[in-house]
Amino acid sequence: MDGQPVERRGLRGGALLLGLLLVPIFVWWTLAVEEIGFRSWPTSVSLFFHVLCGLLALLVVNGLVKRVLPRLALTRAEMLAIYSLVSAGVAVSGHDHQMVYVRGWVYCLYRAAHDPTWAKFADLPWPRYITIRNIAVLDKAFQGFSSLEIPLHWKLWLIPLLFFSGFLGLIQVFGASLSRLMIIPWTEAERLTFPVAQVPLEVTAADGKFWRQPSLWVGFWLVASIDLVNGLHEFYPAVPALPIKGILLSHAGIAPMWDPVLPHFLKTFPWMIGLCFLLPTDLSLSVWVFFWVLRIEMAWCSWSGYPMPFPYQTGAVAPHIVDQGVGAYLVIFGSVLWTARRHFRFVKEAILGRAGTDEDRKGYRLAAAGLAVSLLGLYLGLRFVGLQPQWALLALVAYGVMVTVICKVRGEIGPPMYDLHFAGPDRFLALYVGPSNLTLHDWVGVGFLFGFNRGQRNLSLPHQTEGLWLQHQTGGSLNRMTVALMVAGLIAAFTTCFGIVHMGYHEGFENMAQAWIHPQGWERMMDWFDRPKGPTWPAIGAVGVGMIIALVLTVLRQRFIGFPLHPGGFVMATNWAAELMWLPMLIAWAVKSLILRSGGVKGYRRALPFFMGLILGDFVIGGLWMLVGWLFQVPVYSVVW
Repeated sequence: MDGQPVERRGLRGGALLLGLLLVPIFVWWTLAVEEIGFRSWPTSVSLFFHVLCGLLALLVVNGLVKRVLPRLALTRAEMLAIYSLVSAGVAVSGHDHQMVYVRGWVYCLYRAAHDPTWAKFADLPWPRYITIRNIAVLDKAFQGFSSLEIPLHWKLWLIPLLFFSGFLGLIQVFGASLSRLMIIPWTEAERLTFPVAQVPLEVTAADGKFWRQPSLWVGFWLVASIDLVNGLHEFYPAVPALPIKGILLSHAGIAPMWDPVLPHFLKTFPWMIGLCFLLPTDLSLSVWVFFWVLRIEMAWCSWSGYPMPFPYQTGAVAPHIVDQGVGAYLVIFGSVLWTARRHFRFVKEAILGRAGTDEDRKGYRLAAAGLAVSLLGLYLGLRFVGLQPQWALLALVAYGVMVTVICKVRGEIGPPMYDLHFAGPDRFLALYVGPSNLTLHDWVGVGFLFGFNRGQRNLSLPHQTEGLWLQHQTGGSLNRMTVALMVAGLIAAFTTCFGIVHMGYHEGFENMAQAWIHPQGWERMMDWFDRPKGPTWPAIGAVGVGMIIALVLTVLRQRFIGFPLHPGGFVMATNWAAELMWLPMLIAWAVKSLILRSGGVKGYRRALPFFMGLILGDFVIGGLWMLVGWLFQVPVYSVVW
């Protein structure tokens, strides 16, 4: 924190209402920018730059209101609540979900009607009411130049969209409830610093001291001026571009045996270096160290004759890096449960009215009710799409483990990106259970699971947890914020699902961003029909290896104070995003270590505004170019890719 006194005014209903009204506006803007024309990717990183720009605009407007009508001015907690509601809502609409969630579901039957190799999918036991078999209606959705408002289209889409948005909304209720359950032990007992949330916390400091630091503006204008020039280069090629974001490495002429060892990117995003400067040095060190350890594993497997697909994590081939990450996730989840065991006993007593304050009792009863309702609803939804009871339960457990660990890692490490591609509950069923142990109904369920688990870069749950952490830091009501996050998630889910189909009928799903991703979830099922397999034992073995590595690292950190490697760093290194993060993390680690050694904590605090300036300079100008692209419907310069 910045040392400012905590305001104990709670959260007024009007402020929360303003945040909820902004959610569908920002969701629609995100869909338009990311899915039509592919002009920018704000939701592919941990800190959504267009939402941060919205917070800065709100900060300016609130300053003017405070001079004219001070009683209507928002408190710091209320501004951060609005920011958190919008951020969590935008995450629901992020491209990693909407590239495949609704569109991937209907793509299968659309493709089956036009491609004989896909015709076998038409005979799967598709669930009633949410399956659209009218090919003419699907053709219009994929080809565009039509409208969802046509009576026949609306009639056939209404129930599927209600189901999909309701299911996605229940995930948001689950996330808000889980965050309310865990925010106190993570904040007060473990003292997680939530590095990503430090940025909105700092920019809203009550005394304005943050904005009066010269080094902040040095970092800001250093990056902003370059981004302005690079943005102009997109429109006027004669203007020279400056490669501030790094380069894409070419492997042409390199011996195939070395190809898996060398990274594909040398990225130097200024905003990422700024965010990584906020991280503890042992965590940033761990990510890039394990990135190279895993590259050595890949090289050994390549030299031994194993195939190396790109991106390497997605395939079920040696060295099964993503499965090693799954094993580490299981260990970290066990650690979360063990560390919070006393807290869970307190929660039980608070729910029964035998412990805690009235606020505690209401909060934990709210969390328990939200978890019970959402988990029951999600279970029934998975059963409806075809999963057998045991596999529906396994999918829920796998999803719960994954998102809990992501929230914990986000609070402890604060990675600038995380993806966890192809590691959701559908992977548990496809690889660890095996297609031969699944029915055709289960296969449909696996396809449904893939729709919201292809990647987790824009998962909303960490944003919900950060929203509660920000309220804890600034004196806002955790319970009112939890309810607001639930409502915001439901609004965002409905806006997203209906909005993406509405845009599809205008633009055509096949013409929207990354249409090539639609078939990914179903393509892996192609050979299941002819050659159903059992469990993939090498992948399961890799899960065990990942568990051992994470356990060893955990024990070493407990036995030896200052041990430099962290199991969370190993988890992050197993993600594809490590390709983009390792160099910025190395740079930030080296600079921060040097500053701490020479100037100590005081030196770090003096340097911090400069790195905050790098973040704000990149993101403010990135938000400006994103707005230009949306208003004029043209491709623009993106600061995140």
